[in-house]
Amino acid sequence: MPSSRQVHVALVLAGIALAASVGPRPLPGQDELGRRITITDAEGHVSTGMLKQIGGGMLSLEGAAPREFATAQLVLAEWTARPVRSLAADPVLLLADGDRLVAFPLAMNEEFLSGQWVRFPAWPTVKLPLEAVRGAVLPMPLNPAARAAAVSRISDRRDPHDLVVLNNGDTATGELKSLDEREFTLQTPVGPTKIGRAGVRAFGLNPELTSPRRRDATSVIVTLTDGSRFHATHLKTGVLEKLQMKPEFGGDLEVPLSAVAALQFLGGQAVYLSDLPPDNYEFHPFLGVHWPLRADRTVAGGPLALRGKEYARGLGMHSQSAATWRLDQKYRRFQATIGVDDDADGRGSVEFEVLVDGVKVYSSPVLTGASPPVVLEPITVRGAKLLTLRVGFATFGDVQDHADWCNALLVK
Repeated sequence: MPSSRQVHVALVLAGIALAASVGPRPLPGQDELGRRITITDAEGHVSTGMLKQIGGGMLSLEGAAPREFATAQLVLAEWTARPVRSLAADPVLLLADGDRLVAFPLAMNEEFLSGQWVRFPAWPTVKLPLEAVRGAVLPMPLNPAARAAAVSRISDRRDPHDLVVLNNGDTATGELKSLDEREFTLQTPVGPTKIGRAGVRAFGLNPELTSPRRRDATSVIVTLTDGSRFHATHLKTGVLEKLQMKPEFGGDLEVPLSAVAALQFLGGQAVYLSDLPPDNYEFHPFLGVHWPLRADRTVAGGPLALRGKEYARGLGMHSQSAATWRLDQKYRRFQATIGVDDDADGRGSVEFEVLVDGVKVYSSPVLTGASPPVVLEPITVRGAKLLTLRVGFATFGDVQDHADWCNALLVK
């Protein structure tokens, strides 16, 4: 009987053969499917059209009246009719800078880890330097709360050793020397230990030996339809409906436009609060548990998600807390999408408040884990010195009060 790994390899080879047999010929309507996008600029204006070109700091739409935009003025470009696949049940590589790739770890030596794209088996394998890799979850749990716990367990580790998590919940620690299609080799104080891949739920590398690469201020967050999300630079449209880029995890990457779900532009007029350290953070627990302010993750440590939609940027908070940023009269508007994260499993009940220079300018109704997300109308902060975001108790104390400020940003 073939092993699960042999079956996986066979499927990969079948995918490559299918891709070769189909070739680059577009299907009817494929061009429109691959190029129809919706873009949002820093002023909140929304434009829809057929993508003509990306490159050189510009994005252009074609049509009877072609339009061209400087990417520094843009916040988001979305292929809105193209859903992003849930991470659930897929293996996910977690990178040191918070990025992630939906990829199966094929092999690892003392310098690199190579991975095979799960949903795009015909693509070349990715080769990641070990210092850029935090670990992997194999596979990602179905339940949002379990997913958040699994990501946090690997990404938030501080113990100075490698970790292997087994399917039965046990763990093994030491130095992960290698992995291949059959097993992990872990060096322990009593000697090398072989662990079969089938029994491994997750693994994490020594956080003292991993470090995110220095981020380019004008990078773009690329979200693929398989749920992969990573920062890249030098984006440009190529031939045969391809998008070329330099991912910050290294190397060059060219992907079909049909595999791209969204592009989030950084370093322009929009400044995300998660990139700015708060001037002050206060937390007043309902009982005794202290919850931190989290950047670009839910307060429980998982990806920010409201009613099935994930957000790459934002803040995770818990009742009852308040965070204040010093604006120094540099910005014009504040905007965000708010709600209780999906990892609360429909529970939680909070009230969101926004204060400008100590004056309350917005107060939400009571929102629960079942409430739809609320898109705030842009809040004027022109000439303001301080911005404060508060999350307060509502009903049921602070149970599952996982409050998200998704895409919380200031406009210069």
